[in-house]
Amino acid sequence: MKEHGNTTVSVEGRVVRNKPRFNSNNEGIDHNWKMVLKAASGLDYWVLWADAHSSFAMTPESLDLIITRIKTLKENGCIAMAFTISNPIMPYYIKKIEAEIPIPFLASRSIDEIRTFIENIIRKP
Repeated sequence: MKEHGNTTVSVEGRVVRNKPRFNSNNEGIDHNWKMVLKAASGLDYWVLWADAHSSFAMTPESLDLIITRIKTLKENGCIAMAFTISNPIMPYYIKKIEAEIPIPFLASRSIDEIRTFIENIIRKP
């Protein structure tokens, strides 16, 4: 595990899939954000799917930083965000994110529900 958390980012069509693992702090969040924006740079519009592993956690300061970044998603071409609920702390994170996110948002334990949400969003633009 890296000191600031592990993450992988991939592009699946118009979906930028972010898979954070383990604990993450501000340095890890900044690195992850740069990876997400780099992955999305060739897309005129895209959906962010944060598919956190059950081991994922972050500091309260990192959650604040993530919310700050999430507020800029729309200006970076992101049209929606989905968040996988994978552990008991996720609803706390999601409640904070939902209050701030400027684009359509879904948080679910169901991969099928998330995929349907993404497909419906991508069809609209």
